[in-house]
Amino acid sequence: MTDHNSGSDDDKRAALKAIGDYTNGLIVLAVGTLALSATLLSNTYAGRSIWTLYAGWASLACSLGIGLLALGQQISMLAESDLRPRRTTLETYSLIQVSLVIGGLVFLGIFAVQNATAHR
Repeated sequence: MTDHNSGSDDDKRAALKAIGDYTNGLIVLAVGTLALSATLLSNTYAGRSIWTLYAGWASLACSLGIGLLALGQQISMLAESDLRPRRTTLETYSLIQVSLVIGGLVFLGIFAVQNATAHR
């Protein structure tokens, strides 16, 4: 069986830092998308596919929660010198967060297309 955490401690710290930076970026993307879509809602909503808007918002909101859990896990791992960036809860949280952000963006994209075509 392959040991996915076999690098040096410096490499593991760098990997944990990269995961944290990526998580922060996804949190910023989710918050920005939520704020922008809520701000522009009155200009874009034409009465179609409101469920896709709610699904997108819910997915992005869940990604925020998972992202905060991932950051907490990263802080704990660094504080305890538990340098295992792979095959951990942190990796699972990160994968779930990415999936939720992508899903949220897809739902909001469907909402935008459905309502943009209704304005024509």
